[in-house]
Amino acid sequence: MRDYFQSIERFIVDNPLFPDPIDQILIRSEKHGTLYHVASVEIIGLGARRKFAVSIAFSEPRKELLLREYETMRYLNQRFPYGYLPKVHMASEVPCSCPKGNETAVMSVSECWKGTRVAPRRRRGGEASRLIWDMEKGNRTASAEEGRSIFGEASRILTLYYDPKTFRQIYPWHHAAGDFVVNLSEGIVQVKLTAARNYLPLISFPTKADSNRVTALVAFLLNMLMQMRLDRIGGVSEPVWAQEEFVGPCLEGFFRALQTLKAEGREIGDKSMI
Repeated sequence: MRDYFQSIERFIVDNPLFPDPIDQILIRSEKHGTLYHVASVEIIGLGARRKFAVSIAFSEPRKELLLREYETMRYLNQRFPYGYLPKVHMASEVPCSCPKGNETAVMSVSECWKGTRVAPRRRRGGEASRLIWDMEKGNRTASAEEGRSIFGEASRILTLYYDPKTFRQIYPWHHAAGDFVVNLSEGIVQVKLTAARNYLPLISFPTKADSNRVTALVAFLLNMLMQMRLDRIGGVSEPVWAQEEFVGPCLEGFFRALQTLKAEGREIGDKSMI
């Protein structure tokens, strides 16, 4: 574990994200995931402080995934003005501080949102299905209204990034991976997406037709609704379904996003859909 923190510290020092002099660097391990490890890095100096998220991948396949995610997020932030994805600052392959001395890791530095809470990890039945994991203040159960708002906002965000011409979308994503975070500190539900591992179409057509756009959109909606209801107990255990009450808010978020696409001139192809 010491080697892990030393590698992050050296990466931060070698790639300054903060004006010198740096008085203190605070590194905290936030999550050890299936694909990457995630740490928060707080840099203090000159009476100011900034906080970043650092994702680290060690194996070759995961290194490639993390570099692709960095490029995907950079592209989406440049193309879309929504601000629902964290800004990315840099990503590169670096030597690791380890006994072997010849291992490398890919590290990616991105914006770290203050006061966000992991949302929602569903457990079996009842109120616990709206559990919010809060690393700072402890887990709690969201109200029914908060739960509906979270699912509606998550669906709206994914639809905003959908491209009705090329059928590209943010995929894969999963609640169990903590891909959505929510901030409830200001009395309103603020949802953001923490990752965009790829941006690609999940459907193709043998011939061009005006109806393809509508068919692709329906396929996107059905897949999103299924994914929205699917989670894993505790984030890592067996799969579990969210209650049907969340389907309505997801549909509302989807159609609200379509209104935005229409206002931006990104027509679906069949105006009766909007």
